[in-house]
Amino acid sequence: MEGSTQQVPRLRGRAEQVCAIGRHLDAVAAGRPAITHLSGLPGCGKTALLTVATAEARSRGFRVLTARSARLERDFVFGVVRQLLESTVFEASPEDRARLLGGPAAFAVEVLEAGPSATAVDLHSTFHSLWHLSRFLAEGSPLLLVIDDLHFADSLSTQWLDYVSRRLSGQRIGILTAGTQDARGAEPGPYGKAPGVTGAEQLEVGGLDAAAITELVTDALGDHVSPEFVRTCHTVTAGNPALLEGLLRSCHGASGERLDPCRFGARELATTIYHRLEQEDTALVALAQAIAALEGTDTDLELAAAVAGLPASATFWAARRLREMGLLADTETLTFTERGIQAAIACRLTPQDLHTAHAKAARFLNGVHAPCARVAAHLQETRQVGQDWAVHTLLTAAREAIADGDPNTAVVHLRRVLHEPLPAAQRDEVLYELGAAEIHADPPAAVHHLSMVESETADPRRQAGIAALLAGALSECDRFREALNVLQHAVDRLDPEHPELASELETEILYLSRHDPHTATTVPQRLANLRRRNSSTPQARRRLNAFVAEHGAVALDHMSAAALRRLALDSTPPGPLTDLGELRAFGAVVGALSNLEEYDLALQICEEVLDDRRRSLPLATGLASAYCADIRYQTGQLTAARSDAQAARDRLEAFEIRRGIIPALLDGTEMRLAAVQHDTEAAERLLARHRHISKTTYLRTCMALHGRGLLHASLGNHTAALTDQLDCGRRLERFGYVDHPQIPWRVPAALAQFQLGNHEEAILLAKTQLAFARKRGLPRTLGIALHTAATVTEDARSTELLTEAVEVLGRSQAKLEFAQAQAELAVRLGGNGGHEQAATMLNQAMSTATSCGAIALAGRIHQQLHSPATAQPQVLTRREHNIATLAAQGKSNPEIAQALVLSRRTIEFHLTNIYRKLGISRRNQLTQSLVGSTTPTPF
Repeated sequence: MEGSTQQVPRLRGRAEQVCAIGRHLDAVAAGRPAITHLSGLPGCGKTALLTVATAEARSRGFRVLTARSARLERDFVFGVVRQLLESTVFEASPEDRARLLGGPAAFAVEVLEAGPSATAVDLHSTFHSLWHLSRFLAEGSPLLLVIDDLHFADSLSTQWLDYVSRRLSGQRIGILTAGTQDARGAEPGPYGKAPGVTGAEQLEVGGLDAAAITELVTDALGDHVSPEFVRTCHTVTAGNPALLEGLLRSCHGASGERLDPCRFGARELATTIYHRLEQEDTALVALAQAIAALEGTDTDLELAAAVAGLPASATFWAARRLREMGLLADTETLTFTERGIQAAIACRLTPQDLHTAHAKAARFLNGVHAPCARVAAHLQETRQVGQDWAVHTLLTAAREAIADGDPNTAVVHLRRVLHEPLPAAQRDEVLYELGAAEIHADPPAAVHHLSMVESETADPRRQAGIAALLAGALSECDRFREALNVLQHAVDRLDPEHPELASELETEILYLSRHDPHTATTVPQRLANLRRRNSSTPQARRRLNAFVAEHGAVALDHMSAAALRRLALDSTPPGPLTDLGELRAFGAVVGALSNLEEYDLALQICEEVLDDRRRSLPLATGLASAYCADIRYQTGQLTAARSDAQAARDRLEAFEIRRGIIPALLDGTEMRLAAVQHDTEAAERLLARHRHISKTTYLRTCMALHGRGLLHASLGNHTAALTDQLDCGRRLERFGYVDHPQIPWRVPAALAQFQLGNHEEAILLAKTQLAFARKRGLPRTLGIALHTAATVTEDARSTELLTEAVEVLGRSQAKLEFAQAQAELAVRLGGNGGHEQAATMLNQAMSTATSCGAIALAGRIHQQLHSPATAQPQVLTRREHNIATLAAQGKSNPEIAQALVLSRRTIEFHLTNIYRKLGISRRNQLTQSLVGSTTPTPF
């Protein structure tokens, strides 16, 4: 790192921005999150401010890592990240390098050593590893990441910066970026995203004021310039430092009378520069225009010569002369020293000129066998080439992007292919591929393009494939009924001439029918008919069996759990998940195993998909991560569940997947995690996100209602919790689900009824759930139902149910629920005199809760274990405690009976028991006695 004596350059007219940068560096040094984004037009001085910031940071002892993005490098995976980190890592000594790349940072070497065409295969692991490498680099001194031209950064680098931005608290790491928006020739970031890191403080860099312009003009040309000339310079440049510098450079050596303000303006600046070039040699003009048209740092002499139409020798001379004139930077690639010069030269280029330049560049690069992605980047800047090689290049680049798990880039290339003249058959093929890619990037567009193909093709197998894709796209747009109509129409056309194809689509109908109550009730009959046909392909039969396994695990049909388990395992899709049919089968298999509480098997299948993420669809890895989170939640691995949920969220956000069954599954898991951990902040945030749940009757609405009800309960709003759970139950019944293992709504509904004093309703719900749980015979499901029944039951059978719940949950993988039930049973045992046994059980429960990551539960158990009341507990039932509390408040027996909807005789009976348990004889002794009493609280 450079020493602290480096001189910090001074900028005129930028005092406000320099002060803001100073505050930014102060925050970094103090370990506060500091992200600043400089935004302004090209040439406004953003790069100069970054230079000042870099020098100032180094003078303070910071380690500064810099990178600069470029338009034609934005498809280079982790290009900006490599610029930031690779030189520091690989220039380090072997010992330092081993330390930097050790432990959690080990995976970073795969990114830093990869070539431009390499791809990141595991966003979460890679981001995590790169983040730890950054933390290691910040150990000795504060670290500042400086990125110029962020609007041209590759997608994964910007995603990593977003990832880092959420983890800066307490770290001496800062991010300082600069980017251009809405300026000629500078597009937004990848796929239309605006530049800037999430949460960044926006620092606007506008034009210089009149005082700064006056200083710069007089410094450059002397005091003899007129005020009118200075005002004109300010007007025509709008205070843009680069434009002003170019203008003043063109004025050097001019006499005072030639500095006529009427001669200068934006176009006049271009005229001045072109005049200088033309006076020397037209080769200078040709090369400058070629560089300006390509506007990328990867423009070398060979490429520039091809675009400019110059011999190699002439190109070499022209580049050297442009450097001597101060127009070209002294770098290996051909770039202008200032953006103002770039803008002035490009000012005379027409859209046709730009098209021609990029077409020449693409043709040249194709001829030298450059990577298809690089050639395609130039083709994107053309209107139409009209040659087969261009179509082949774009298609190859699109297919490579799909293989690399990047459907967004594939969509860009495939849409560009459609601008080329294509034979009808090839156009249909491109539309088909485009629709398949758009399902993951832009489902509404996929519907449009696949509908065009669907109406034109005559091939039966293609009809079936398009119908399946179109239905998948429609379902991603929440248009389930239309999706089912598409599939049914295709079945009607294909059957009976093509029974195997029809059977494949019938299987797709089964999968989609589950989500709409109008069709869900037809599933059993459809399933029976399809199984009788026996005319499907092996793949279709496997997908059908996967559905049968999941349906059986939910619907409590006649197949045993062991048979369903075998059927699910035999139906697991082989290899990578490369289409929606395989994705649905995968989800069905994992769902079946999870519903059968075969958690280890389900988790193993998910992890196999994640291990093969390079060849699987983005939806597949998102679904696998979401299922991992759900499974680990059910098995009490809360910390791991949160990590998996974040990985799934990152994956879905990376591809802008915000609707459909996968986000719904993930939302449900996140809500349950927040509720069980009593994370008030997360619960309130999730409630705000799900305040307005869709009025649709789709199955995922039930999942959202169930999760929201749990959040309400965790915050103490039992009325809202009950409303959501009962609504969820009513909707599930419309689907034909009297009991659903993924959405056990009766459990929280019973607890809410109990908290609201509706004890009979609570007992009825708990008994119904317990009956279904005993029928399933699965330990987690049964244990939770037993615990719920014990909680709402106040007779002698309550402890018996709770004891059974502890025994059943102890045989399950539901460690969190086991700890909850064990803790509650311990309190009851302590109330009956078994203090030693109660203390042992509480210690065991606290240890289990801690290992689960349930800190709130462990804290409550610890408080119970060490409270004075634990030594000699005076246990009242909940009903007794409620009656005693009201009596202590001065309520009469009739008032208590009315409040709790009980008879007066019942109140008198309970008060007699209360007096006996508390060892008192008068009503006025209740207040003091209740202080030392306990009531069995559900953990």
